[in-house]
Parts: sequence; C-alpha cells; structure tokens
Amino acid sequence: MSDKVSKTAASAVRARNRIGDHIYQTPLIPARQVGSDNGSTVLFKAENFQHTGSFKFRGAMSKLSAQSDDTRLITASSGNHGIAAARAAKTLSKKVTVVLPETVVQAKLQKIQAYGVDVILHGAETGLAEQHAQHLAASQGYT
Repeated sequence: MSDKVSKTAASAVRARNRIGDHIYQTPLIPARQVGSDNGSTVLFKAENFQHTGSFKFRGAMSKLSAQSDDTRLITASSGNHGIAAARAAKTLSKKVTVVLPETVVQAKLQKIQAYGVDVILHGAETGLAEQHAQHLAASQGYT
C-alpha cells in the first residue's frame, strides 16, 4: 500500500471515529441487475436514510467535528449541504454561518434556520452565494 493510500485510509478511520456516534449506519442494498452479467455484486449505500436525507451530513459532521470550538465556520449552499451543516452545528454545539442564494427554496431555508445557525442570503444563484462566503472567510477570519 502506498504512503498516500495509507494516509488517506488513516484519515478516513479518524473521521469515522469522530462522527460514528452521530450518524446512522445506513444500509447497503444489493442491485438486482447491475453487475450480474459479469458475476459482480453492486451495492447501493442508502444515504437517503441518513439524518437530513443525504450523504452530506457525513461530510458536514466530519468537517465540524475536526474544528476547535472557537473556530468561526462558514459555508455556502443551495440548501441540502446547508441543512447538513446546520444539523451538525447543532449536534456539536458549534457556531456556523450558512450563506444561501436569495432564491433558496423556502422549505430548505426554514429547516436551516430551525437549527439556529446564522444565515446570510446573498445573490440570485448559488455561485454568487459561494463567492460571498469565500470573501467573508478571507476578510473576516472564517474557516
């Protein structure tokens, strides 16, 4: 195993240890047809059963759990990642700011706000919200 692969594997294990108590063990569902023509087994990871309904909660938990409590965190989203980051922040008692486009789906905005994070609405689309978050990170000391 190469050094890079070993480091990546070790990093993944550390992340799993940090977030394991906060995530669901989602099922692996075998495909009915895919792979059968060559004797392979294909498994689908059913992350739709994860908290917040997507795999994004795993990444948000991993990032937030690796930060010190005094780190100012900011992220940009069109909704689903923002929901995941907000849930992770509440779970870990971290302070997070979520930058969303002004056109965000109201149901997603309400879910994010319900977790008690700071929300900034900026721009007509996700790219502008992301640029604004990057600007704030650089100019105001956010991670």
